Amino acid sequence: MQEALQSFAVSFMSSAVSKTMVSPLERLKVIYQTQNNNKTFQGKESRLSNHIVQDLRAIVEIEGVRGLFKGNLFLIARYGIQQGVSYVFNFNVFKGMKKEYGPSGKLATFVNQFMVAGLSGSISFSMFYFLDSTRTMYMTNASSAKALDPLRKQPLRVFNGFVPGFVANFVYRGLIFSLVEVQNRVFPNAGFAEDTAMTFFITVLAGTTTYPLDTSRKLMNSRLVLEDRKVGWLKVVRDRYKQAGVLGFYKGWMVNVFRSICGSMTLTLYERTMKALGTKVY
Repeated sequence: MQEALQSFAVSFMSSAVSKTMVSPLERLKVIYQTQNNNKTFQGKESRLSNHIVQDLRAIVEIEGVRGLFKGNLFLIARYGIQQGVSYVFNFNVFKGMKKEYGPSGKLATFVNQFMVAGLSGSISFSMFYFLDSTRTMYMTNASSAKALDPLRKQPLRVFNGFVPGFVANFVYRGLIFSLVEVQNRVFPNAGFAEDTAMTFFITVLAGTTTYPLDTSRKLMNSRLVLEDRKVGWLKVVRDRYKQAGVLGFYKGWMVNVFRSICGSMTLTLYERTMKALGTKVY
């Protein structure tokens, strides 16, 4: 029990610190993903240049400096708690489900760890999805006071976009945790810089793999705000493909690469702190 509480506390704190550091990039990524369905920039699309620094300035001009951190409390609550619960499930609750198949069964070992990690992440995602969908609606509405009107009318709309989000989270968490565990075994004595660099690569890989699903989910949330009605996953996918083709699902990808520094820092800080407390995390 003590180990699980330590895991949750350390994960929550490392997530809160790293997410606050990249909050402006998180806001910009969501704006890029939902450009045509975003009330903040509706009618002001010409202000967006797809240049990170200039567009951050545009957010400040429209909403002030606070606009860069809009939704950050939702982000800390969702990501910090979800990450903490996910770590507890992966490294504590489901630890007994992990199996080692020896040198000749490396692929089987990886698949086993991937499934356990994906299951851990998906359970925590399902528990706190309402925070994520609420945050997206809040971040994509020009009026903070009216951002949650769709939820006040029909509270169950908070689960809009759950299916693509669930699939994305299963794959993302599965790749992150299983690849990091491989990294720890192959490079057990790596320094902080090396650990962060390798974890950054893993985070970018996992984020790129699931990015179209994440974009679809955020479009479903933002269109709920814009149109005040539920829009299906396939409808969102068809509309985005007609607007911008396949690349339309990767809008904001470069911002996400920079933002992945947060994910790599979270994992590295978590593992270093847990090791300092004398707890083995893999």
